[in-house]
Amino acid sequence: MLKYLPSFDGRPLLYFVVTPLGNLSDISPRVRETLLGVHAVYAEDTRNARKLLSHLRIEGKKVFSIRSQNESEEAKKAIDGLLKTGGSIAYMSDAGHPCLSDPGARLAKEAFEHEVGVSVVPATSAALAAYCQSGFQSPRFYFQGFLPLKGKERKRTILELANRSEATIVYESPLRIQKTLKDLSEVLEETREVALCREISKVHEESIHGCIRDFLDLREESIRGEMVLVIEGAASSLGKAPEIDLAIYMEEHAKEGTKAVKKAVSELGVSRKEAYQAYLSVKSGD
Repeated sequence: MLKYLPSFDGRPLLYFVVTPLGNLSDISPRVRETLLGVHAVYAEDTRNARKLLSHLRIEGKKVFSIRSQNESEEAKKAIDGLLKTGGSIAYMSDAGHPCLSDPGARLAKEAFEHEVGVSVVPATSAALAAYCQSGFQSPRFYFQGFLPLKGKERKRTILELANRSEATIVYESPLRIQKTLKDLSEVLEETREVALCREISKVHEESIHGCIRDFLDLREESIRGEMVLVIEGAASSLGKAPEIDLAIYMEEHAKEGTKAVKKAVSELGVSRKEAYQAYLSVKSGD
């Protein structure tokens, strides 16, 4: 059955407040108006939330924590409390947009399940800002967010990104950016264009454009701050990706012994020599 949930009909309401990425001038009058009107604020980091409230000259507001580690439990408490008190509450992540590689999705789900309306107070989104700065003329994009940190899942995800025809948006930290660029360079065609956008809306904002191979020479001063990578879509599924695909396949089927070689030839269309070399490589790493 459909649920119609108007945002402003006087029933309990949850606001997602998009917070500045760094430049406090990005705060709209509606953000202050909304935060003044709610009876409680929930935040990924209560310290950051209190600083923002202080900047907006808002005092006496209750601030509670909902972060990735406690989101399921605290989201339920927040919505249960809202249903008892009525009115409205607000949720803010550290910087940027809740639910985009940040907590908030569970809170929205709880609201929907209890027929509580949800309204977003918009502001700058790092993903959309970087997509605009990239200059790629793709009519669509794929939002990846942060890559898996390691293992087969990371390899598989990078392979999938390499074969996507639309532009891909990836979030990354300065501590991992060089490893991520290296991993991407091993899968993407050398001529694939990439835009790296960092410190969006801040005084040191910078966008760097070039082929993936060129990013291995990234200047030290350009690997600081929060970063967004926008990767050009693939012209075709050709390139170095099949080799990585075979390695992942063989890792998953190595327990079958040499039967895995025959299956790889049949299912992936690779030569027996390629399949056997991949099998030996996996076995030598055991």
